[in-house]
Amino acid sequence: MPAYGKVKVDTITYDLSGTATDVSVSNIATKASPTFTGTVTIPTPTAGDNSTKAASTAFVVASFATKASPTFTGTINAADLVLSGDLTVNGSTTTIDTTTLQVEDKNIQIGKVSTPSDATADGGGLTLLGATNKTWNWVNSTDAWTSSEHIHLLDNKKLIVGTGGSDLTISHDGTNSLIDNNTGNLNIQSGGTIYLTNAAGSEVYAQFSENGAASLRYDNTTRLATTSGGINVTGAISVNGAALSAAPEISSTSSGSITAGKALAINSNGTFSEVEQITITHNPPSQTVATTESIGHRVYNQCLEYDSQNKEFPLFYNDYTNASSVVAKIKTGKPQSDGTIAWDSGHFHLSNGEANMVDSVYIGGGVTLFAYTDYGNNNYNKVAVFTNSGNNSFTASEESFNNGQASFNTIGYHEGLSKVIGGFRDNSTIKVFAGSLSGTSFTWGSTQQLTTFNAKPMSTVYDPDTQRMLFTYVDLTGTTRGYVVVASLSGNTFTFGSPVVCSNNASSGNVRAVYDTHNNRVVFAYVVGSALYASVGTVTGGSTNSVTIGSPVTVDSSASSSGFSMESDGQGHVLIAYQSSSGGKCYAKTGTVASSGNSITLTSAKELRSSDVQISTRKEVAYNSDKNTFAVTMQIGTTKGETAVVSSTTVSSTSTNFVGFAQSTVSSGAAIKADVIGATNNSQSSLTTGSKYFIQKNGSLATTTNTIQSWLTEI
Repeated sequence: MPAYGKVKVDTITYDLSGTATDVSVSNIATKASPTFTGTVTIPTPTAGDNSTKAASTAFVVASFATKASPTFTGTINAADLVLSGDLTVNGSTTTIDTTTLQVEDKNIQIGKVSTPSDATADGGGLTLLGATNKTWNWVNSTDAWTSSEHIHLLDNKKLIVGTGGSDLTISHDGTNSLIDNNTGNLNIQSGGTIYLTNAAGSEVYAQFSENGAASLRYDNTTRLATTSGGINVTGAISVNGAALSAAPEISSTSSGSITAGKALAINSNGTFSEVEQITITHNPPSQTVATTESIGHRVYNQCLEYDSQNKEFPLFYNDYTNASSVVAKIKTGKPQSDGTIAWDSGHFHLSNGEANMVDSVYIGGGVTLFAYTDYGNNNYNKVAVFTNSGNNSFTASEESFNNGQASFNTIGYHEGLSKVIGGFRDNSTIKVFAGSLSGTSFTWGSTQQLTTFNAKPMSTVYDPDTQRMLFTYVDLTGTTRGYVVVASLSGNTFTFGSPVVCSNNASSGNVRAVYDTHNNRVVFAYVVGSALYASVGTVTGGSTNSVTIGSPVTVDSSASSSGFSMESDGQGHVLIAYQSSSGGKCYAKTGTVASSGNSITLTSAKELRSSDVQISTRKEVAYNSDKNTFAVTMQIGTTKGETAVVSSTTVSSTSTNFVGFAQSTVSSGAAIKADVIGATNNSQSSLTTGSKYFIQKNGSLATTTNTIQSWLTEI
């Protein structure tokens, strides 16, 4: 190989086209890591050439994507790809080939369209490819997420249903399964039959069929099933481990001696007694009248109440002993063992003039209120507070509630709010008011207009069931019908319902009402012409404040046009005392209020006095809750006043608790068995085969029904 030496030059001259060109050696690029200036032109390699050739600008543009909006073709490979902006992928399929896909965002939205709806969401979800696809999709037609596969919750994990967080949960604790319902009822509904079975479904524990039997099984055999008429038991019945007799019978202990074959009643403590008839002297319907008792004065415009604390009758009356000097008084009477009333000799002198248009109410604690018009003092309306301490010891005070020309007073008491309720006729219209009583002092609210037309108030009644007040009045504008208005009370302000006719759409001179707390019914009495009627109504509270009234019944077709009064015993009965239209007789009838509907059943009339009676449609009947009697006060002619005490008896029977017939004769406290339905009792006699017999009130058997309770047996 030839040897080379060194030539030191500053400039090299070369000639490419006949022209000599000088190049400074300092501008010549070295072979290793050369640095070029100006424009360097090289041949453009073939597209896709991946050799070590230098790449021209043309090759780069043709082979690589631009930085702004690049377009790729083929397969793009990279170790890592980081995008700082949004990534939008268009196409029919996006494939991510990784072992684990991690998304740092908390919320993934799918089904994104310009206007999302349930229809656009239909079918959306997840699909896991496998031998068969495993899908979790939203189905619009069922309004639900739908899974193609099972859902498996591990032990102690709960399926929670409801917005409360634990309204209903279903879980398994590793040993037991639990359905836990914490809100409302757990209803199991089925359009067919419900079965409770073993795990294999091969043995039924219980079966419940729609419109059919509910049955319990033992070892897949039905032992107890309901039927249309009761139950059917297959096999033996045991009580406390002992087999129940095949003959239908029940066992207990006797209360009192029992004779074989007698009808048995079960008592409240579970013992058996013979069915018996019991006569109880208490409330109506059957009436007896004690000898009438003189009050000791000539009375008029009287009102009678019963003071249950002191067991006395407070009586308000006008003493007409001296007709030229009428005096309003209050006195008390004490019930006697023979049924009469012993009136105290003392009295409270209330007014120096006649007191008219009187009404009264007992509010408890020995306090009775009397409302009246003071004829001796400018016709002022007043309330007397009568406080009784018993044994003819009492105090009374009076207070005006309307200093004007007024008449026809009425008074009541709202027990729920401890409010005194009053009403009066002011010239021709009716006004009502409410107030509070402290000691003997009243604080009255403002009066409110009950009617804007000519009318007279008759009675004020409290309904403790709906806590409403009832005002009865007579419209005097021409129809003279009786009406009732139901009112709610807030503070001292009334809210009135619409007036309801309570006199059967007929002309009525007077109308009164009392409330039966036993049946929650209001009872009306009114006169139309010369006939006295009674009817029953049900009060509706709420926003309606109304009353629904049943058909009237005739008390008496020849009663006085104005003389009647009545009271309730609070046990489903009322006593109506009334004056006959001729002869001045006084009668009483007892009404039994039905426990359902709006009806009343009346007894026959009982004469209280044969002549000279006047009753003024005030509060002239009072109920003695201690002796279960009614007292009626009457004006007798022009000479005196009397009271009649009406007691009553009813016949009761323990046949309502009939269970069967005694198998044997036993003494009190001994074990006793009763033959019940389906059994044969061999201790009967004098019965006709093939006849039907009924248990009577006294426990005997007869072929006719009984008025209280009848039980059928066949021979």
